Amino acid sequence: MPILGGIAGTIYILTKDAIAFEITKNPDYKNRSIGKKIMGIEVVNFDGQDVDWIVSLKRNIPLAIGNVIAIVPVIGWANSSFRRWL
Repeated sequence: MPILGGIAGTIYILTKDAIAFEITKNPDYKNRSIGKKIMGIEVVNFDGQDVDWIVSLKRNIPLAIGNVIAIVPVIGWANSSFRRWL
């Protein structure tokens, strides 16, 4: 379960600017994560256009790197625990 949670968290971090709108189709969440909606800010491109999935992924890669690094020890722990049962 920790591995699946880490993967799900990484996916959310990468797509958080686009996923709330895609799930709800609520225009209040266009270009906003839940936190950005609460703060009243919005993410747009340099030319003022809406953010799509690809821009969201590129924008959030630095945040996701830390999450991926945190998953690696959990995978190592899971592999060593599994080997003890064999």
